[in-house]
Amino acid sequence: MAKLTPEQIEQAVIAAEKMRESEDPDFVGHYLLQLHDRSKHLEDVYSHVYHYLHSGMAAREHSMLLRAIEKAEKAAHPHEDSPAVFPGD
Repeated sequence: MAKLTPEQIEQAVIAAEKMRESEDPDFVGHYLLQLHDRSKHLEDVYSHVYHYLHSGMAAREHSMLLRAIEKAEKAAHPHEDSPAVFPGD
């Protein structure tokens, strides 16, 4: 499957928003918007992982990576007070 261009992604997001505003009995628009938001957060985490690993695992990049993970977790679980970065640790 070919990767979408930024313009195609924006067009898909607009279509999903329209679906959500009108009848969306199967929640397809809502789900697509949720996935898009999650994808943006995980792309940020990926970027921080890349920088962390290529910086020799510097403390500053580690801190930024943890913050990106926490932000992604908070977005994934908005109703929880403070989700653990690594549950069970």
